[in-house]
Amino acid sequence: MGYNIRRKKTIPIIVALLLFLLLMGCGSDFTDPGFLGLADGTYTVEVTLEGGSGRSSIASPAVLSVQDGKITAEIIWSSPNYDFMEVKGERYLPVNDDGNSTFVIPVTGFDCKMSVSADTTAMSEPHLIDYTLEFDSSTIRASDADADGSSSIAASNADADESSSIAASNADRDTSISASDSDRKSGSASNDDTHSKSKDASANASEKENTTTNPTIVSNRQSKTEDADGRSDTATTKKSDWKQMKRIGRMKLDYATQFSVDYYGTYSLVTVGGDSRYLLIPSGEETPSNLDSDIIPIRSPKKIYLAASAVMDYFRVLGKLDRVRMTSTKAADWSLPEIVQALNTGDILYAGKYSSPDFELILGQECDLAIESTMIYHKPETKEKLETLGIPVFVDKSSYEEHPLGRMEWIRLYGVLLGVSDKADAFFSEQLESLKALPLPEDTPSVAYFYITTSGSANIRRPGDYISRMIELSGGRYAFSDAVDAGTAQATMNMQMEDFLSEAMEADILIYSTSIDGDVDSLEDFYSKAPLLRSSKAARSGNIWAGGKNVYQQPTAIARIMLELHSVISGQADSKDMEFLHRLT
Repeated sequence: MGYNIRRKKTIPIIVALLLFLLLMGCGSDFTDPGFLGLADGTYTVEVTLEGGSGRSSIASPAVLSVQDGKITAEIIWSSPNYDFMEVKGERYLPVNDDGNSTFVIPVTGFDCKMSVSADTTAMSEPHLIDYTLEFDSSTIRASDADADGSSSIAASNADADESSSIAASNADRDTSISASDSDRKSGSASNDDTHSKSKDASANASEKENTTTNPTIVSNRQSKTEDADGRSDTATTKKSDWKQMKRIGRMKLDYATQFSVDYYGTYSLVTVGGDSRYLLIPSGEETPSNLDSDIIPIRSPKKIYLAASAVMDYFRVLGKLDRVRMTSTKAADWSLPEIVQALNTGDILYAGKYSSPDFELILGQECDLAIESTMIYHKPETKEKLETLGIPVFVDKSSYEEHPLGRMEWIRLYGVLLGVSDKADAFFSEQLESLKALPLPEDTPSVAYFYITTSGSANIRRPGDYISRMIELSGGRYAFSDAVDAGTAQATMNMQMEDFLSEAMEADILIYSTSIDGDVDSLEDFYSKAPLLRSSKAARSGNIWAGGKNVYQQPTAIARIMLELHSVISGQADSKDMEFLHRLT
């Protein structure tokens, strides 16, 4: 009976105001529940989603909560890979740890397209994608929970999430391993919003111009290490007391600025981002006494939980996939066949997304190192939980490298971690050597790299992003260099179609990114996304290409991708065996 009374009171008011609502734009102040006849409590409402690739969806109806004159909606995605949403510049984190990503966000309007953004971590790097939500006010109904006298969103969705945290399901179990682990030290990594890149270069960073055929690509490497005081000193150091140990050398880097490696005898001190420090302890050695409290000791790892998907490629190339026991990326989201096979055979286990891993599985597999991307800073409690369980956490910042070859150079750091430095150094040198004779074209054709969202805007790489830098280093001019600002931490941005077309129509080469929108296999597929591009300059010359997901999941292939870009830019691509780019026909 309570449901019927509330419904009779609510619906006439909504119908009477519907025309007025349609005149009001989303983002206006017309979200006063009093106008809608909504008392404090919970309701349901039909909601539609547009934007992105069209493959993601949200649960509908959604739960509305009215409290103290404010209206919020619970948005449940079809994927567990969204780590935050943004509404009118405000960021909202997930309200759940397990299952599909769930957010509670303010409703800024009904019966109109409400603009939101959501950040997905399904690929090797986060992508902030624009969407619209449209809440249909005519479908607002009192929820079952409200009819029973409950106004809690959690109560009305009691069955939505059957899983519970390990802490709750094992309340009587003592999992505090770190208390007895005298070697473990707690790191002091900042929990600030790490979408803002650290500007602190490592002490060894080099920004020199190089002197080869293409001076911006290949360096003249002198040696692998520099002596700490300029001498070729191989003197032994005291290993028992950190305060007495002396630095005897440093890894000489060519492009990477976000890490450094200092040698203390057989120990290696790794500094990431200028502030996070890790001491790599070789097999058979003890953790030095009096180790600084901010240094995290890491012994040669054998069972790694790898939650930074781009890092997997370094392990693959170095022949050390056997060290990776678990990953945060499902088989369906990998483009590397070796990883898909390892997940299908159980050689690598899926242990949950980075923000809510299966701690019980990780602990049961005797994990001895977790490698995370900077997204872990959005979930500091997860990082702290891993550390509490005695598992050191290494945060990879290769995505912060401004130079694409700096990103590739991180293989040398993982070579140190895995005890195969010579192999890593040789691989990096070979990749640089392959670029030495890269002749730059006499002119610089303009290249547009993008995809079209279902909401009708164009998603482009920002100027200065490593993809746009690769285009420039390969002899092209990024088409949007002067159209948008480069000063942002996000790798991508959306452009209105009119602004996009003003640049893309005159671009010499169009490259469509299929990493998110995988529905483009032919020119007809491409033109269905943007019909006006049929008359573009690139269409007239047959220079429309596509790049796949493996562009992002293979940082070790950056040199090869640049060679393919160069062949496209120089007009010689038809004679090349293309692995990462293919012409649309």
